[in-house]
Amino acid sequence: MKHDTTKNNTQIFVLPAQVPLLSRAGWAVFLFALLVVGVLAHGFIKQVLFETPMLVALMLILGGIVLIFVDRCAPTPRHHDAAHLPI
Repeated sequence: MKHDTTKNNTQIFVLPAQVPLLSRAGWAVFLFALLVVGVLAHGFIKQVLFETPMLVALMLILGGIVLIFVDRCAPTPRHHDAAHLPI
């Protein structure tokens, strides 16, 4: 039995060649800016964020609460068989 791919043809992954040039350039600028901020804030990150056990523990607890909330708010699945997912 052949699967009909004409219905609900939603792509999950997009290849870089399929993204317009302007969008790829925007991502490159964003990633470069993020790299610069990371290099400039390295000392602050190491001294304040990683050296405070209470802050690390608090962030782990808050992250767990967020994950529980997001998991409970998840929509019902539309596909139940991975072999029939649209490509």
